[in-house]
Amino acid sequence: MRLTKILIFFLTLIFIFSCASTEDTLYETERKAKIDKLKNECDFVSVEYIEGEEIYICNTSGSRIKKSTVPPVDNEIKEKEIPEQPSNG
Repeated sequence: MRLTKILIFFLTLIFIFSCASTEDTLYETERKAKIDKLKNECDFVSVEYIEGEEIYICNTSGSRIKKSTVPPVDNEIKEKEIPEQPSNG
């Protein structure tokens, strides 16, 4: 009787540990990528579940100035400086 209880205990442990997954699934990696992308644009991100789907809500403060990640492009045409010729008179 005691041997069967020990055997059942070890078999249960093996079953539980074999079913546990510690790797990230494709769904989890996509979700983390979406949240990281939104964190760059928002103060914080909240996730709501509506009818079985995740809705990502971007929350920003009203006084936040949006920072440009792309450097500004200088479109001015620089004209060559023409040296002035001295007047004859």
